[in-house]
Amino acid sequence: QVRTFVRKRHRWNFNLSKAFWQMLHNAYFYHHARPEKRHQVARACARCRRLKLKCVEKFPCSRCERRILETHLEQKQINGICADCEEAMRGNERFRIVLSNEYGGPERPIIFRGNCIELTNQKKKAAQLILPLLRVPCAYTMIHRYSEAGFSVRDICNIFNHIPAELASVLEEGLRAMQRNAPLVLPVAGEKRMPGSENAMQFHEKRLLDNIKDFGCVRLEWNKEGERESVYFNDVFALLAGAHKEELLSRAASCELPLPMTELDLICTILDDVLRCGSSTITRYVRWRVGFVNGGQGQAAFLKWTRNKSISPAQGIENALHSFSFVTPEEYDWAMHTTPELCRPLMWELGDFRSASSCLNDIGKDWHDMRISDLQSSDHGRHLLSRLTELVRLKFAPFVRAANMVQMEQSEGHRHVPACPQTVGAAQLCEMPLAVPHPTAVMIQGWMQASAICQGERDLQFVSPHPCGPAASQL
Repeated sequence: QVRTFVRKRHRWNFNLSKAFWQMLHNAYFYHHARPEKRHQVARACARCRRLKLKCVEKFPCSRCERRILETHLEQKQINGICADCEEAMRGNERFRIVLSNEYGGPERPIIFRGNCIELTNQKKKAAQLILPLLRVPCAYTMIHRYSEAGFSVRDICNIFNHIPAELASVLEEGLRAMQRNAPLVLPVAGEKRMPGSENAMQFHEKRLLDNIKDFGCVRLEWNKEGERESVYFNDVFALLAGAHKEELLSRAASCELPLPMTELDLICTILDDVLRCGSSTITRYVRWRVGFVNGGQGQAAFLKWTRNKSISPAQGIENALHSFSFVTPEEYDWAMHTTPELCRPLMWELGDFRSASSCLNDIGKDWHDMRISDLQSSDHGRHLLSRLTELVRLKFAPFVRAANMVQMEQSEGHRHVPACPQTVGAAQLCEMPLAVPHPTAVMIQGWMQASAICQGERDLQFVSPHPCGPAASQL
């Protein structure tokens, strides 16, 4: 079109200067020949666009996130949140806003600070945790305690629902015996702290754990009602789990973490925890699969798992600190040679004498072969489950004999031992001291002290039952 117009200029004999035609040429190409400006989709949230502020282009944005936390700290109503961030928060466990049934308004969000998540709405959490019917009714407390660490409730219940009938009967008898003997045992009180110093000490403790790069840490806290209050993971444990710390905390808060070990190893670990529930410190060597959050079934590693829990007579368990450090196959073989009872709990007593290299190479095979449902379909599996049944009967025999003696003394009128104020599981040991000494307490004291000496852990203090003592969960 420009060339045609130029030819017409010569035809019409327009006597125009060269500068004019250059200006006309530039103006034409400026309006018609330049590339069109691309319109980008707005990435800022609605509130930042309205206030014309710089947004970080994520939902929820940092301004709305900070506004939520400030609103919670000031105990005000949450308002002024943009629609985009509100939609993003609905599916995010980190910023889930819970509606209170009593007031019908927003109560408070789940607070996320660093590597810790604080569970503020315990009533709704307890309502969401619905356990199915179990073949071992006394195992509800154990499953609930392990689910509070973040593991899947469905997977743990599936293990207990597939155990053989004989093993379920023996386990139920042993757990009920521990429940009846619970008033005779009193845990050592935790360290005393000054009033109002818990938050400051917990803050500094978590700051120290954040700087640890040698082993993974998991810290759980409970309130006075025995409800889970906060969950903490450091960065090393997040790398071990194979997930980002925010994803790990969100899945732990909703009890959706996959199991890190085989089903047989897990049920043996749970039983070992029950038998050693009175110990404040437990050390064991376990085989975990690395990256278990995202289904890393092919890789495995040996870990040194140390658990320290603080128990108070008035509240029960206050907090539990779990530390996980990698061990080499040579270190595991040496521990297997010196202290085999600490290596993969109860597996050595079941006849599993494999070395570390064999266990690591067989993780893929064991992951499928050591399922409780698959063990009952083979001769070797049924033999292994029968040995586990006899081992559980042997481990719980002292508690069953002590419970029978207490029942006989009650029927003979030797003295009246008050029953537990409520139906509790094996992990809920009632602390009920009495002024009159009880002979069964002395007998249990001898058994438990002998067991503690063999394990290198003498953490228990024994007194007689009292009808007015509170209950305390120890597992």
